[in-house]
Amino acid sequence: MPLEEEAELFMLSGGRQFLYRTMQSSPGVWFGGEDDGRRFLVQLRPDKFEHFKRGGEQEFYGDLVPKTISTFRYRYSVQEAPIRRGSLFAIPLGCSWDELQRYHLLFHGIWFDKRDARGEMLFVGDHHRFVGTSYNMQLLGLGEHIVFEGTLTSPGREPLELKEPHLICRTEGLIE
Repeated sequence: MPLEEEAELFMLSGGRQFLYRTMQSSPGVWFGGEDDGRRFLVQLRPDKFEHFKRGGEQEFYGDLVPKTISTFRYRYSVQEAPIRRGSLFAIPLGCSWDELQRYHLLFHGIWFDKRDARGEMLFVGDHHRFVGTSYNMQLLGLGEHIVFEGTLTSPGREPLELKEPHLICRTEGLIE
């Protein structure tokens, strides 16, 4: 994160987090601070800063929710808030693996074997590990995404148990 005189610093979440924008040497937006007792620092796309300037802290945090999760909640009238763990969001699909298999066969003409999908996964550029059942699948109008059921772990955090198939997505606007 470059330091420069013309940079802007905005404190968020009662001072626990911040947005930092540079404008000269290497324009960029950084989001950092503490989350669940862990320090973090990530670079974001510049439009995330514009959302903050337009709508404040609430709009900024709302804009980090993946559009796929927001679309899923709207399209299927899901009232439950997504679960957030670091840079990942999860929301239950409200169906079993057997129902997902029937849906996949009906709409894609392909049967998938969930036993082939068991194992550990690691998101690229992330420290979260998945142990359980997962499958990359097309969801109606939402593109291809990971569906997962099992235990999500990451260093320094309590494991998160997802007891039914969940749609898993990463935070919007991260620069890898």
